[in-house]
Amino acid sequence: MVMMRSGDKPVVLGNNSRALVSSQDNWLMLTLLGGDNYTSSCNKEERKAHIMFVCDRMQAELEIHTVEMLNISTSCYLLFVAGHKSICAPTPASGLSGGSIFLIIVLVTFCAYFTFGFFYLRLVRGAKGIEQIPNREFWFTVGNKLADGCGAVCRCDQYCGAGRPPSSYDGYSPIEERLAQDLQNTDRDSALLSP
Repeated sequence: MVMMRSGDKPVVLGNNSRALVSSQDNWLMLTLLGGDNYTSSCNKEERKAHIMFVCDRMQAELEIHTVEMLNISTSCYLLFVAGHKSICAPTPASGLSGGSIFLIIVLVTFCAYFTFGFFYLRLVRGAKGIEQIPNREFWFTVGNKLADGCGAVCRCDQYCGAGRPPSSYDGYSPIEERLAQDLQNTDRDSALLSP
């Protein structure tokens, strides 16, 4: 319940039980309805009060100022304005995200690996030319390995056996006729062990 003194008598401007709240990023408006009726003006309707809380980053203490009493033909209300820093929207963080920091660490580590590896091979082992690349055998095959992996994922028909006839699949070969007859006619182990 919000009250105000009008002469000697307190006047109810609005009740907490009939409150409306609206807001945006840097302001919040509390509208209190259900106050005492006007005695002579505003068609003797109920009083209502709007309390507008606005962003003021310099204001640590809450101070409420009466702006005006508006008497419009359609509506009458009192408007109060209060500025405080707690109403302000949070400022966006100005910094790098976790993913950016991770990528920077990976890039710096990669560059340090190549730089220190280059100097080690050059100064300690006396490498010249292309021999100065650390683990060059691995790095020369990385492109082919990536292409094979991409081919296996994107072109499964060539790598999974989908485009071949069933008899030419590498994982299974039918038993030849001669070997099958030999297995039936002779001892099983001796046919498998013979050249």
